[in-house]
Amino acid sequence: MNSTPARIAYVVFNDTYRDSRVLKTLDSAAARGHAARVFAIGGPLSQFEAGLERRESGGEILRLAIFPDRWRAARAVARRVQAGGTAPMPGAAPGPAPTTAPEGSAGAAAPPRRADARTRILALAGRTRTWASRSVSRVVTSAANTVRRMSFERRATAAVLAWKPDLVHAHDANTLRVALAVQRRAGVPFVYDAHELWEERNARRGRYTRWAERRLLELASRRMGGSVTVSPGIRDWMTDRYGLADPPILVRNIPLSDGEPPSRASGRLRDLAGLGPDAKVIVYVGRITTGRGIDQTLEAVAAVPEVHFVLLGYGPDAFLASVAARAAALGISDRVHLVGSVESAEVSRTIADADASIVFTQPLNLSYRFSLPNKLFESIHAGQAIIASDLPDVSALVDEYGVGVTFPHDDVAELARRIREVIAAPDGYRERARRAAAELTWDGEMDTLFGLYDRVRAGGAT
Repeated sequence: MNSTPARIAYVVFNDTYRDSRVLKTLDSAAARGHAARVFAIGGPLSQFEAGLERRESGGEILRLAIFPDRWRAARAVARRVQAGGTAPMPGAAPGPAPTTAPEGSAGAAAPPRRADARTRILALAGRTRTWASRSVSRVVTSAANTVRRMSFERRATAAVLAWKPDLVHAHDANTLRVALAVQRRAGVPFVYDAHELWEERNARRGRYTRWAERRLLELASRRMGGSVTVSPGIRDWMTDRYGLADPPILVRNIPLSDGEPPSRASGRLRDLAGLGPDAKVIVYVGRITTGRGIDQTLEAVAAVPEVHFVLLGYGPDAFLASVAARAAALGISDRVHLVGSVESAEVSRTIADADASIVFTQPLNLSYRFSLPNKLFESIHAGQAIIASDLPDVSALVDEYGVGVTFPHDDVAELARRIREVIAAPDGYRERARRAAAELTWDGEMDTLFGLYDRVRAGGAT
């Protein structure tokens, strides 16, 4: 499907680093003859310098320097306090020296009651300073984030207006104020793309923030030309919550593909993990963090001694260290392999030589419960057998295409049983995954999106 050429402004509140959905949409728009530009973040607090990047596809990324250099010191202070948790308040006196002798030294007798009371008072003072320091860090961080958001909204709105688009595509709710401002000032219609269920996402927010987000989404739902999301569950929830006459269209996070899934021989996961062709390998793909069932998978792997567990992805250093520590505690360090990450476009080819892929998201909130994660489609496009937690949309897709099995997200024993079952006979699942990959394509998702663009521009979507 070829849409009428248009100037399409994509707005995203990040620097596009690792945001494959935004970049793929931009490149697809440019490839179909649209003038397409992403308005994003750049400068000292991003992975990229501020300025204009022209991509091979013809699409452009304008990264805005939204956070002045002078704020870096404030951010550094906040981060340091958050990391340590014990930084003194400005102007606070240094803490007292210990009043007891080291254990085992001469004179290490019990201190008198008066000293004991003094110790308790000083400990309470230390805890008070720590609490105050953390409170200051939260205030500083919150203020910095607010300034950062407001700076982005102001500069992105001005930049989009100067570019004079025909349509604005707002990626996630933190760009809706830009889309609404451009619509109000220039009459440009916009589309809202919910990458996740914004009101129910995995983020700590106060009561006022929740109220403000709800009001913003209700306003945007009345004024947007159309909406997009990633899964049937989120689509249905949004339709009911905001009373949408037209449900959001689905644009799922399917990887780019050049045709047939890669051959097993082209995979390089085993090389990355230092494993031979006879090893039984299950792979986890994506961000290595909480809510992804990694601890539970480690426990299941401990019960299946013939299996190696390879994690291909990235995450906080502290969490990666906790994974290694947990593997050591379970006695499976030699079967757990953290191999780093690869570019999004390389994931499916990289994991093609695994035996099965773990797609495990815990339903910690509604956004997670209704997710259809990238790793599911990347694994299907790798021709992998799938072992997935029983989220409703994930289960429905796995069952529809017959590409694997599911297990209760809170049942480690059942996960272990499913691992044994699949690695014993993965070939049928793998063949069905290869057939499914031919049907589940990014170009097909883009046909749906550009059809929406045409309707919005023609005034036919609300």
